[in-house]
Amino acid sequence: MTQSPPAQEQVLLIGYGNELRGDDAVGLHVGRSIEALRLPGVQVHLCSQLTPELAELLAGVKTVVFADAAVSGRPGAVELCPLPHRPESASFHHVLSPGALVQLCEAAFGHRPDAFMLRIHISQCEFGVELSNEAQQGVAKAVALFTEFCSVRSVQEM
Repeated sequence: MTQSPPAQEQVLLIGYGNELRGDDAVGLHVGRSIEALRLPGVQVHLCSQLTPELAELLAGVKTVVFADAAVSGRPGAVELCPLPHRPESASFHHVLSPGALVQLCEAAFGHRPDAFMLRIHISQCEFGVELSNEAQQGVAKAVALFTEFCSVRSVQEM
């Protein structure tokens, strides 16, 4: 097991999705919007999928938020919730779920960051690069919710 330095008081936002599948790219749009705000103590990483190599990024932060599309709710709705702290089935894949990635970080680096899912609900993933109106509204709501989340966490840690 490789030991990492103690986690910094930093929030890592991982925005992910497929830019060629319309609304599936909302996580990337949220990440770019957060990056443009240059919030203190916030690091942004954009990717098309979660891979094992990202575990090292998680090892250096106190909190990670995964921003991604979800299809189970009303399009445009947004939710931020803690990632369940339950073990996932051990399997070796090139693409991981957020929970499996956090678990891998803990196994490889001895650190488990506080982990949250920022879900932006969508209704379609058709081929194309444009976001629907609902997805655009969801991105704006997600950015506001994430910004509020960061300000509340920084006040609690003072």
